[in-house]
Amino acid sequence: MDRKYKGSVHSRLGRKNSPTYITNENGKIQMKVILSETVNDLPEHLINFLNSELEKKDQKACNFSDVRLDGDKTVFLSVAHFGEAQKLTKLSGIKMGKIKLHVSILQRKHHKNKPDSSTTAVTIQKVKDFCSLRYDPMSKILNLNAIDKELAPTGFQVFNDASGKSKSGAVLLKIISEAFPEVECITLEENQISSLSTLVSLPQRIPNIISLSLKNNNIKNFKDLEKLPGKSLKRLKQLKLDGNPIKENFFRNKMKLSKSGLRNPGDEEEAKLNFYNFAKKIFPTILSLDDYVYPIEQNVVFGTKFDILNVEKAFFDLPATQEVALNFMTKLQLLDFYDEFSTFSLSINSVKPKGASYKGFDNLDGWKDADRSHTKENSKESRISNLIRVGPKNILENFLSLPNTIHDVSVVNDKTSKIFVESFKINENTILITVHGEFLDLKIKNLKRSFDRTFLLRGNAACHDAFKILSDTLCLRVHNKNPEFLKFSTQKSQTTQNPVPIFNFAVEHVPNLVVDNLPSLPPQLGSDLQNLIKYQMGFNLNNEQHLKVLQFSNLSGLNYAFSYQCLMESAWNYEIGLQNFQNVKASIPPNAFQFDPTA
Repeated sequence: MDRKYKGSVHSRLGRKNSPTYITNENGKIQMKVILSETVNDLPEHLINFLNSELEKKDQKACNFSDVRLDGDKTVFLSVAHFGEAQKLTKLSGIKMGKIKLHVSILQRKHHKNKPDSSTTAVTIQKVKDFCSLRYDPMSKILNLNAIDKELAPTGFQVFNDASGKSKSGAVLLKIISEAFPEVECITLEENQISSLSTLVSLPQRIPNIISLSLKNNNIKNFKDLEKLPGKSLKRLKQLKLDGNPIKENFFRNKMKLSKSGLRNPGDEEEAKLNFYNFAKKIFPTILSLDDYVYPIEQNVVFGTKFDILNVEKAFFDLPATQEVALNFMTKLQLLDFYDEFSTFSLSINSVKPKGASYKGFDNLDGWKDADRSHTKENSKESRISNLIRVGPKNILENFLSLPNTIHDVSVVNDKTSKIFVESFKINENTILITVHGEFLDLKIKNLKRSFDRTFLLRGNAACHDAFKILSDTLCLRVHNKNPEFLKFSTQKSQTTQNPVPIFNFAVEHVPNLVVDNLPSLPPQLGSDLQNLIKYQMGFNLNNEQHLKVLQFSNLSGLNYAFSYQCLMESAWNYEIGLQNFQNVKASIPPNAFQFDPTA
């Protein structure tokens, strides 16, 4: 065999006494194909034949070079990297017409007692150098996109090892933990990853990881994801899977076709929700998956730090808050507590919870025209002007246009309840009250619907009736019999004298709470609270997202629009959002820190 070429010897990391493979001066892997019959000339169609056999196995074609015939039965050739070489060795024994092919990698074996430690050390140093170039200490992000392709000349392959026995993944994580112990975000995009078994030691090596991107790989199902012990990643908040077959495969299996060949209403939404829930079981601490933000189960309190309360359902943070909330929910003439700046809006959530019945929900006569997310209203300006009611007169007219309903509020916050209330103070004179429950829609043969209604109450020093309604939002949901109510732990049950409609509540004076005027807003948010509500509606945010934006603005100094943009691009993750803000703060234009009435 001709060995006059100039090349080098490389060793696979993590294998003691393993055979080495040989590369040429360009770093390409040298291979040999032995033919079962003698030939006079190089078979012209050999390369096309090998690539066609790979394509039959749904594998990418190889990049061949330096193809030459040696003698009458041996062909030498080169491929781009070790992954390609391994794929070709699996074709060994195949027949090309009458000629049988034996495919192998050019290699030589070291003596058992003399492992090639110098080569291993050189390779590890190259991996360290590569990671150093890809690490940003400011954002604590390590970019390992296409790492196997970039390190192919070194022979270091983490994910393209077809044998599945490579320890390169463990070696890589060890290098990262020692060189970059403070890393919080790792991107592993464009690596053809089909299994996460090579990253099994990630929780032990990099326990503080917050964000992990696996976009544009070959992860096909949740079994591939389960190879990574997600429950041990205690700080992981953000996961990215876009560009993997897993989503398409999951939806294809879950989507059910009706007899007419059309999807049943709500099937697509249910499939998406199931997908996100499955991922949450594997990675229970994540707050976002791609563009989906999981519902926040904790209430965020304004302050100088990101204080999180462990809030249970049917929750009242203080006895005084509970007194106001329950008193508010059980009185008549709610309309008296709207003023000229009060707003009301309706939204419809068509996602069907697990076990719920979608039957009848798509009949939205009387409701759809008032939905603030109505598709006919294309611009946020028209949604604000046409679908958000401002002032008692407009709110009353809107109430009268909605279908008649019946609510059973005879028991509140008890296991037999049809209605549950939770509330907490935002500051000394502002309370957020959320009501969860169900009602009968009399317009559609007593159809049951579930709802969430959120009130933002503000103290009014000029009016000693205690509170005025700043914002009132009603969300219609598919009825699911509210099974979660049975699990609620309650502090106190309240009973009203008579069942009353949900639209007819009011509040009496409660002297225990401060009712001074609200403290002034930061200058970047303007001086009018009504502008903030218009922003919320314009960006189509729920109350939790709205409060997040306000708090982010308070901490960063950015106005509402830029705070929203920063949080949205950070998957609503505070820590990542603030880090991103600090990284680009110097380049942010001055108007981003100024009040923008047109946002």
